[in-house]
Amino acid sequence: MKHKYLFLLILFVGCLKPSENNSPIKASIKMPLVIKRLEEFKKNETQPIVKASAYDKLSSDDKYNYEILFVQEIALVTRRIEPSNEEIHNWLNALLQGATREGVYRGLVHDQYYYRIEGEPSAITNESLQFTKNFMSQFLFQQFNDELLKDVNIFTLKRIVCEKTLDVIDALRANPEELYAWYALFSEHVAKENAAALNNKIRKIADANVHLEWARSVPEQHLKTEVLTKLHMIFNNLNKI
Repeated sequence: MKHKYLFLLILFVGCLKPSENNSPIKASIKMPLVIKRLEEFKKNETQPIVKASAYDKLSSDDKYNYEILFVQEIALVTRRIEPSNEEIHNWLNALLQGATREGVYRGLVHDQYYYRIEGEPSAITNESLQFTKNFMSQFLFQQFNDELLKDVNIFTLKRIVCEKTLDVIDALRANPEELYAWYALFSEHVAKENAAALNNKIRKIADANVHLEWARSVPEQHLKTEVLTKLHMIFNNLNKI
């Protein structure tokens, strides 16, 4: 089954028109070349990768503080308001009782508040449309149809793009190394193209190898929500919200 997903992703890319931009940044993010670069990463390994999650090694107090920071950040970047202390407490309790980070994210973008702001006027800028077009073709292997966005606002666009992204990540889970490579090249690309939107030095590092090692060292849920956080940050920056 894992090869089925990979075949479908390569088929999607094969249907895309070649980019007229010959820069190595643009070229490197097509899926077959993601796999090619992954093979290069593997050749540089001196032994099989068997790593315990760096997160698993943290103390209970450190994990708790880490989750507080996650809840504060994901709520802020998705809804553009600081979460209340009660909201932080509720989401933390959910995580401590077994909820996933992805579950917290989905709760935030499907609650009554998010539903309300999706109904408010908030035009999508040309910069956000262009980013969506490029990201979907290069990383989600889908063609972008801006006609579908005539009646939606930026908050709806953010939610839709992130949902499609989660679908691709779930498809790539069949082979973790392919998922790590996808994440690494995505992170390298946005560090080069959208650095102004990112808020710390690690996120701004334009080196796929650094992001590859990070992806290998954290739980999958952290990887997923890091992608979502970066996407929301970029949209917020391009749409000036």
